[in-house]
Amino acid sequence: MRKLRLAGVVSALTLVAACSSVSMPTNIPFLTNKPEPVMGEWGVDLTTQDQTVKPGDDFYRYTSGTWLNEYQLPEDKTRFGAFDKLADQAQENVKAIILELGDESYDKGTVEQKIGDLYKSYMDLERRNELGMAPIQQELDKIAAISSRQELLSAFANSDLLGVQAPIGIGGGLDRKDPNQKTLAAGVGGLNLPDRDFYLVDNEQFEFIRGEYKKHIANMLGFAGYDAERAKTAAENILAIETKIAKNQMAREERRDASKTYNPFTYEEVKQEFSGLEWDWFITESGLNPEIAASKKWVISNPSAINPALKLINNKANLQIWKDYMTFTLVAGSAGALHEELEQAAFEFSKIMSGQQVMSPRWKRAVGFVSGTFGEAIGEVYVKRHFPEESKAMMSDLVGNVKEALRARIQKLEWMTEETKVSAEQKMDAFNTKIGYPEKFEDYAGLEITDGDLFDNIRNVRTYSRAKSIEDLQKPVDRTEWGMTPQTVNAYYSPLFNEIVFPAAILQAPFFDPAADAAVNYGAIGVVIAHEMSHGFDDQGRKSDAKGVLRDWWNSKDAQEFEKRADQLVSQYNSYEALPGQFVDGRFTLGENIGDLGGVMIAYEAYKMHLNGEEDEVIDGLTGDQRFFLAYAQLWKGKMRDQALLQRLKSDPHSPGEFRVNGIVRNVDAWYDAFGVEPGDKLYLPPEKRVRIW
Repeated sequence: MRKLRLAGVVSALTLVAACSSVSMPTNIPFLTNKPEPVMGEWGVDLTTQDQTVKPGDDFYRYTSGTWLNEYQLPEDKTRFGAFDKLADQAQENVKAIILELGDESYDKGTVEQKIGDLYKSYMDLERRNELGMAPIQQELDKIAAISSRQELLSAFANSDLLGVQAPIGIGGGLDRKDPNQKTLAAGVGGLNLPDRDFYLVDNEQFEFIRGEYKKHIANMLGFAGYDAERAKTAAENILAIETKIAKNQMAREERRDASKTYNPFTYEEVKQEFSGLEWDWFITESGLNPEIAASKKWVISNPSAINPALKLINNKANLQIWKDYMTFTLVAGSAGALHEELEQAAFEFSKIMSGQQVMSPRWKRAVGFVSGTFGEAIGEVYVKRHFPEESKAMMSDLVGNVKEALRARIQKLEWMTEETKVSAEQKMDAFNTKIGYPEKFEDYAGLEITDGDLFDNIRNVRTYSRAKSIEDLQKPVDRTEWGMTPQTVNAYYSPLFNEIVFPAAILQAPFFDPAADAAVNYGAIGVVIAHEMSHGFDDQGRKSDAKGVLRDWWNSKDAQEFEKRADQLVSQYNSYEALPGQFVDGRFTLGENIGDLGGVMIAYEAYKMHLNGEEDEVIDGLTGDQRFFLAYAQLWKGKMRDQALLQRLKSDPHSPGEFRVNGIVRNVDAWYDAFGVEPGDKLYLPPEKRVRIW
């Protein structure tokens, strides 16, 4: 848990879009000042196709099979696809900005100086190797000096400053029942493997990972001065205590349930219910005034996990285990900023977990670190150089067209009553849209950075982040804030703000290309837009109203009809085997799968509205409908190492790309018509078994 960071402003998400038909929107005048589309001759790269595969048997491989057969993942990557290609491009662009700042002489205290010097300090490997473990010695000494429960809890309260993991912490957020108010929360963390399954599932695969994890812990502790026997014992104990924490964690499908994770308390109730902690003192140690804590509503996602965690913390017999635990998380978490030998040793466990064979180039890691620290300052320069205002205007028009398509879909729903349709349209009309970049950028005043010791800079960043979080907690809710930087290749929907957000970096081919065919843009960025809109009506987004308030605005009959259709989609996805013996979790991925399905349906409708009743031209022997679905499938072309895919199945609510294509199109009538899919084809579903929600 990031302590005192406002969590919940963004409801984590990514993309996809749609289908429908009604009268109206204007045809989008795609730009003509670019000589040709980025992908192929009209927006889709047909060289990736494998036409020996029938579209109705495997549309994913029909679209991208040749590429999938021929492309070899570079050793420094765990996955590669459209997102990754754009992320690489954005990273190159950000690197150029950072290097330019580093080559110039800027006055001390300017954000330009800070960005340039932070990059230099990260890249100074010679100095890092000279210093060895010395940069974190003061933190190691603080942990070693802990001799009491109170000192241990003080370290946990200051885990953000100390650079360690903690099994319990305090965070800030927005009140899902009143998004104009800020809340506090207590939560249990402390797991260093991706999901509780990695601790609790007894099979050969997870037993192997747990064995390698213990070796990794012992290896990291060796760099802190532990001898081999002590490190081995500590590793056994650390895994055991993390396993105890995992047993009380919610299952992954429960953790994304907006209703189950909304458990309000007063501060007095927190102190009474969880009396194993001296809350006023712990709050003060965390840098917050207890009076502020008393004035806020507390919302705790998993109350049943707190007392068991406190019991583990308060047990005197565990004091040394927790000290070992913090030492391990400090060393492992700092490895990328210390000397080369430790950095490589830590990476060895990453190879096991992700399959990545070699570390990415140091400059890429440095760019990620600096951009993560000064994201909005870099973003301000990024949009000036790489995001034309014409793209923003076109996106605004596309959003308007997709919104009207969603309205048409809602109006035509046979399973929804008029009463609920009115509320649904009210929510849709209230969507706020953010495109490209925020209205104002953070200035990072008060954060001191030099070109000297990297860890001095890291400590300054930690202190700055804590102070800013505490300050933000006491300010009014700012709805102009963004949850992503402009250079992020992604998009999201925030249920609390009822807004859809599209950073500049994703508004490029294959997602968006002003020079591409209209069918392609509707099948790509149109789907992304509609996907994010659909999140307002997925299994969790539908629980919030037009103002972002968590409440049930549904007619009970409509809710039952929605659940029936959602359960059909869960059942479909539960049957998809991503790895031998490892299936997609249809309940965990339901929100994104609804977003994908609704996205394609709504975007297709928007495309038809764009044509205004006319037939689109045939290009390269492909109809407009065919180009729409090819553009959609092109978004999810990608390769991933098996180890990384296993992590994704257990921790990422998005389905693998193959099923974001095949699992969706088989539910869309227009796809059957476009590609002549018939009974007997492997993806064929009878009309009555096709899931139709939005």
